Amino acid sequence: MSFWNKNPSSSKQKIRTESVPVKAPSGTINRTPSRSQSEARLASSLSRSKPSGQTSRSSRKDSYSTKLSLPERSVSRKRSPVYQRIESDTSEDEGQESPPVNKRQRLTPGELEDPARTLPSRKRFSQIDSTLLIHAADIASHKLGYRAALGDADLEGAPVCLQYPGSSIAERYELVFKKDSFDPVEEILGVIKDFTDFFLDDENAKPFVDPETGIIRRLERARNLGSLEGFKSALVDYNSAVESLRQEGDIAKILDKKHSVSESLVVRIMAQTYDRAVSPKVDLLRKYENGTNEIYGELKSNLVYKILAETKITSEQVFVDLGSGVANVVLQAALQVGCESWGCEIMENACSIAEAQKAEFEARCRLWGLQPGLTRLERGDFMVNDDIRAALQRADVVLVNNEVFTPELNVSLVNLFLDLKEGCKIVSLKSFVPENRKISNYNNNDPSNILNVAKKAYSTKSVSWKDEGGNYYISTKDSTRLQLYGDRS
Repeated sequence: MSFWNKNPSSSKQKIRTESVPVKAPSGTINRTPSRSQSEARLASSLSRSKPSGQTSRSSRKDSYSTKLSLPERSVSRKRSPVYQRIESDTSEDEGQESPPVNKRQRLTPGELEDPARTLPSRKRFSQIDSTLLIHAADIASHKLGYRAALGDADLEGAPVCLQYPGSSIAERYELVFKKDSFDPVEEILGVIKDFTDFFLDDENAKPFVDPETGIIRRLERARNLGSLEGFKSALVDYNSAVESLRQEGDIAKILDKKHSVSESLVVRIMAQTYDRAVSPKVDLLRKYENGTNEIYGELKSNLVYKILAETKITSEQVFVDLGSGVANVVLQAALQVGCESWGCEIMENACSIAEAQKAEFEARCRLWGLQPGLTRLERGDFMVNDDIRAALQRADVVLVNNEVFTPELNVSLVNLFLDLKEGCKIVSLKSFVPENRKISNYNNNDPSNILNVAKKAYSTKSVSWKDEGGNYYISTKDSTRLQLYGDRS
């Protein structure tokens, strides 16, 4: 409920990792990924510096030459996040010196470690989930006007499947391409890189990340040379390797030791979900009335990730989003933190899309083998919704994008916050307390005096309605502020 951008082991199966020489076919498509809105968003999230004392995430990046990018949520957004190619493959690249294999990345900031959280999904991905899942081939195919992605390949040979760590059931893709649209080839590479970084230890990752013969290198080489057979061959080996690791319990052993999800993987899953459930219907979100509180806009995943980290919310706590739109933040909180996550939205179109996105999100989390927190979406006015008011009384973090709320609604929200428990944090785009406000005899009855406000800054490309950076506010309910004033007076 904010506003929209108006400028739209020995027994283990052996993994084949030999180098596969391929020749670029004639008519190869120039598939250098364009710098789309979605890419810019992931890049801004994952390239920003980590807090003091945190380990750098730059290690091992050269082993598969990648740069992550973050999905931008806007009306014109059509592409999922992709990995930017930062090296060039030619038919002579076999003789070039390859980058060394670096140490594995540490992908999760320490402040998000939550010992109480367990990551493995408690519900197996089933055949029923597969029918509910929106496959990549459902949103990008030759029937939808895409052309072959790899050279002059016949589209009849383009369908492939991609294995995930949580299920023996694979996702269907077509190796097709359309400029400035969802890119199946780049998403396949991104999924494989995120899987390798998060789900594998150093030993199991070696066949995937070897800079000369690893599966990722083979896929990149085939992509760059436009070789369909080379790409499919490497993908078959990847799928076989993942299924072997899953069946033998190696993936489960790694996941059991983890208590948080990496930023990269959070962004990947959220982008996959958004691309399939929201992007095809995004035009419906344009139907709003200016000058009212029913105006739509989104906080992007990089800002949401930062907010959730700064509030230090844990898997045993409760998150509430007032004006939750298509439920991006509600779902990200459930995945990133594992907390109980509530949302309430009044716009009917956004509510319908949110429910579809929630279904896709839950199925996709099981596909990845991850257990998110409980999510609950409510329709209607959050000021009068009984279930939301009850959830607010238990809430530890409340988000309200009040960027264009009327003054009357902001005052009503402050009165609503009186029922919050002590220490609850309220994240807003505009402060509920005037800057430099001091409690005095003239304003000591103002309910906003119970809020202790910290002003924060967000970077460029963090919200959907503008490219510039800006401010947000974290207000903590602290009734002792009034008590201290009374004692002094």
